Amino acid sequence: MKLKMKSILPLTSLALLLFTGASNAQIIYPADNDFQSPGLSPGTLVVAPSGTPWTFSTPFSDVTTAPNEAGIASTGSQNIVNPPGGQSAFLQNVSSISQTITLSTAAIRT
Repeated sequence: MKLKMKSILPLTSLALLLFTGASNAQIIYPADNDFQSPGLSPGTLVVAPSGTPWTFSTPFSDVTTAPNEAGIASTGSQNIVNPPGGQSAFLQNVSSISQTITLSTAAIRT
């Protein structure tokens, strides 16, 4: 699948910094924080893939002007150079990715 991408934002490893007290901070990594699922062949991308804990949202798309897409791309896809691991998520125009994270009460104490 070849896409015309006017603006693309590649995302690599994500983490949340959660402050649990005056001097404590805890780093929480969401599942598949390095976007390695599903595994892709070099030079490919998948819009809104399945098999990942991420939810990819594309509210609307007009492919004649600028598509709104979110997904996962491997190195070599659309001139993307990824960090070790070879894959990253991407956002194009109006799109988003999200994941629900459950925190224990010990993690959210003040």
